Amino acid sequence: MKAWAGILTKIAGLTADCVSSIQDDVEVILNYMSEMGADISPLHNLLGSFFDLVTSYDQARSTLVDKATTIEESESYLKAIEHLDLLSRERDEKFEEVSIGCKSLEKVRKKVKKLRDRRDVGNQEARGGIQNFSF
Repeated sequence: MKAWAGILTKIAGLTADCVSSIQDDVEVILNYMSEMGADISPLHNLLGSFFDLVTSYDQARSTLVDKATTIEESESYLKAIEHLDLLSRERDEKFEEVSIGCKSLEKVRKKVKKLRDRRDVGNQEARGGIQNFSF
């Protein structure tokens, strides 16, 4: 019975996260009790079921942690994609602004060229008129 008290003490002080850590100790105590000739098969079965549940809990928790990690990583991925989309839109807007600026600049260059050509023609006509006009 002293062994049983030891099992109870160990189980009572544990959280669900730490139960699997005492499974080996409980097995040692149960084997010791069996060697003493006590019929502990019901206790052995109950504790076996208990530790099976603990194992299932540990596996489910591990799976949940893995899924949570995957979700967090996918959220980071989605945020990165969202950020890239934003940068891409900003780049496209800036490209459009630059493109409009280049077109405007080209129009201005053409107008300047026309004005220079007109000026040159005007200067030539003026020189020709001055040369034709003699005193």
